[in-house]
Amino acid sequence: MSGDMHFGDRVSQYGNNNTGIVHNYGPVDPAAARARMIEAVQNLRTHLSDTDRQVVDQCLPELQAADGSDPARLRNVLAAVTGIAVLVGDVGAPVVEAVRNFLNALGA
Repeated sequence: MSGDMHFGDRVSQYGNNNTGIVHNYGPVDPAAARARMIEAVQNLRTHLSDTDRQVVDQCLPELQAADGSDPARLRNVLAAVTGIAVLVGDVGAPVVEAVRNFLNALGA
């Protein structure tokens, strides 16, 4: 087959000590995903203004209890935390990724 179309990973490696492709898909266990998300949110707190930290502190207890049984409430809490993470830029990226992994683990 000729042409410029390509599907899948394309990898070129040069030199020594290559590790190959590392895919970090996150945990599939909701409890483990929740724990990683909470850890990321707690790490983010140190980079926040007092106002944003207060919002995150109000959300943390609900995140710790989150099991997906109240999808509307969970969505609101995750939206608040993710919104703050996005606004603070690169330092918030781990929270955004952890929230995605948690939602994937819940099957949302």
